[in-house]
Amino acid sequence: MSYMFSGMKNLRNLNVSNFNTSQVTNMFAIFSSTSKLTSLDISTFNTSNITNMGSIFSDMSSLIELKLSGIDTQNVINFTNMFSGASSLSSLDLSDFNTSSAINMSSMFDGAKSLISLDISSFDPKSVTNMNSMFNSVESLTTLNVSSFNTSAVTSMNSMFANMKSLIEIDTTYFDTSKVGNMSYMFNGMKNLTYLNLSYIDNQNEYTQLFGFLEGTNKLQQLVLGPNLQLYSSVNLPEIFADDQFTGYWRNVGSGTLDCPQGTNILTSTELQNKYDGNSMADTYVWQKTKLSISANDSIIYVGDVWNPEDNFDSALDKDGTTVNFKDIEIDQNDLDTSKEGVYEVTYSFGGVTNTAKITVVNDNKDEIKNSENNNNNKSSNDSKGGMNKSDEQKNIDKNQIDENKTQDNLPVTASVETAVWEYLIGGLVIISALILYYLKKAKY
Repeated sequence: MSYMFSGMKNLRNLNVSNFNTSQVTNMFAIFSSTSKLTSLDISTFNTSNITNMGSIFSDMSSLIELKLSGIDTQNVINFTNMFSGASSLSSLDLSDFNTSSAINMSSMFDGAKSLISLDISSFDPKSVTNMNSMFNSVESLTTLNVSSFNTSAVTSMNSMFANMKSLIEIDTTYFDTSKVGNMSYMFNGMKNLTYLNLSYIDNQNEYTQLFGFLEGTNKLQQLVLGPNLQLYSSVNLPEIFADDQFTGYWRNVGSGTLDCPQGTNILTSTELQNKYDGNSMADTYVWQKTKLSISANDSIIYVGDVWNPEDNFDSALDKDGTTVNFKDIEIDQNDLDTSKEGVYEVTYSFGGVTNTAKITVVNDNKDEIKNSENNNNNKSSNDSKGGMNKSDEQKNIDKNQIDENKTQDNLPVTASVETAVWEYLIGGLVIISALILYYLKKAKY
């Protein structure tokens, strides 16, 4: 059945549900280059005797739906170019694939640039010898799990992950590379890769090729290097560009941390490639961060105040952490005018690092206080002109209060006099009555 529908570029619909494939052993390129076919269902195929599935779906550039459930791959030896060029496929679930007999997986997914989901968790390529370009140019995939891969038989990994532009990291820690003779361009063009663990690599064999091994990995900032790894200038590890964040050097972590490495190996990419010795330098290497910094503060001043650029400058450090003298700081005052209200920005610069301070100019509040006092004085003056002022009113109130108090004080004195008079009158009457009674009794006797 090899090449059965290959090259039928105008084929738009294909129903193969009635095919009896139980005796078929070779399906090489059966649907290759049917470039207008958008869907294909081969879930009814009996593939138990198939040994060759090479290029079976290659260059099916319009294919967006592929049904493979139930496909038996236990006897398949050749998977080369199986999905190569299937550039419209966005998802593939190959979790049922049995790869125990596989020997060749080169370019298996090469150019499947729209894939955003790929499940190969069941893959056990223990007999595979060729993985060249296996995932080359699978550009949209952001995660890839190859932790189940047994690579003990692999002899070539040339361009295996090359041009996987969306991957940030790839865990190949469990790879056995003891038999691999060609790893050239293995991670070439992985422009968003930030972390890579190469501690597993054993390339003590002087014939192992590493040409362009890390070429184009411009964002690779963390690199784990092992004791059995040898690096060469041909690895093409990109140089680190020095800027306001990084010094342009790799530094091993040593007893420090990823954010604050303390190792003594501080090297450019070229130096790291040429000087690396796994016996004494194996460690995690990271981009060394610069200590370059500049600090300034915001402030509020009054109209007419004297201002100097140094007033809002705090401090600055060069890339080595040494204090920078203020005279070496570049200043852009942006037309600051202390005679006018407003918010002004002053920019301080050094070594490519900038910091901007805001200076807010406001009216002096002393004038506001003076105006307030004048307003109060004017009000008092106006009250005086209108008649009795507040002081005169207060005096009258106080005088009336005193008179009232005096009246209240006199009331108890008057009452005491009246009581005394009544007491004298009553006392006199009692005496007179007693005298009358005395004389009446005397006259009787």
